Amino acid sequence: EIAAAVAHYEGPDGILGGVILSEQTWRQDFDRVEQKLLLPLRPVGDIVTVTWKDEDGAESTIGDTNYALLTDAAGRSYLRFHDSYELPNYLYEVAGASIEFATGYETVPADIKTAVIVRVQLQYDEAASNNGQNLERIEANLIRKYRRPGIA
Repeated sequence: EIAAAVAHYEGPDGILGGVILSEQTWRQDFDRVEQKLLLPLRPVGDIVTVTWKDEDGAESTIGDTNYALLTDAAGRSYLRFHDSYELPNYLYEVAGASIEFATGYETVPADIKTAVIVRVQLQYDEAASNNGQNLERIEANLIRKYRRPGIA
């Protein structure tokens, strides 16, 4: 089934750790704020909004001149506040800070599409069962450069 194959790759728990089939907007909440806030999915295209809730729950939007979206060598994206921006001292108890961000591919890379097809074939095709190790090796090679850091 295609949905199962996509779920194998996509989302925070998928082996690619990202959104693969379409561009989407996600929100990540944080209980505390640091200079750098790691975003859990990739690829991240843009920051939509950054908000704080003060200790009473009143929400404020942080202007985009106060931070930058950066990506490290492993492909992990994070929001980094400029050194001149003063981080809040007190936030709402739970989910006091939120980052809404755009993630996913505008056009799904061909090797990811092929890997999804191989994964579906492994699930349904008896011939694929007989050649499972070869297909799994092909699949691993197709997605290697897209894998989430720390996943073999």
